[in-house]
Amino acid sequence: MKVEAKVYSANYCNWCDKAVQFLESEGLKVWIVDITDDQDERHMLIERTGQKTVPQIWIGDAYIGGYDRMMKMANTKDLKPIILEQENKLLKTELQRLKRSI
Repeated sequence: MKVEAKVYSANYCNWCDKAVQFLESEGLKVWIVDITDDQDERHMLIERTGQKTVPQIWIGDAYIGGYDRMMKMANTKDLKPIILEQENKLLKTELQRLKRSI
């Protein structure tokens, strides 16, 4: 069971590719939402985040922000606790599921 990350991306965005590579190197399963030609999805992203740029990154249900913020968090050791917290949520959910099946 892997923590999942979601990266809102565009096909012209090198920083999006770097974000995906970094997240995968951290052992996360990465879902890419390409908003290059999807104006509805782009507007939804702006409403949710207030940001017009890509990438926009979530780890589990935790909003991280863009590539620069993610890397700053990684360099200051603030990203790992978020990943661990999301992993903990997954494990708790799985434990509850197993208890119900017994």
